[in-house]
Amino acid sequence: MINNIHASQAKQTVVAGIVNIARELDVRVLAEGIENEAELGVLRAAGINLFQGYYFAKPGFMTLPQVAFIAEKPIEAALAAR
Repeated sequence: MINNIHASQAKQTVVAGIVNIARELDVRVLAEGIENEAELGVLRAAGINLFQGYYFAKPGFMTLPQVAFIAEKPIEAALAAR
């Protein structure tokens, strides 16, 4: 669903519906599989603020990337730290 979401109005509509349902149920949404800035932008605009994917860090055996967190802009801080 996330792959090339920036190029698909249908995918954006489905994700917006999921986000609205989750908001009504007081459930937080995590977008998984983010691979580029365009996908991140669309998902942020949809109201999602939890993300995971190659755009942030590639998987590694027994390794974790260093991630810097600040309360106001955790995504920007994490991206600047990579």
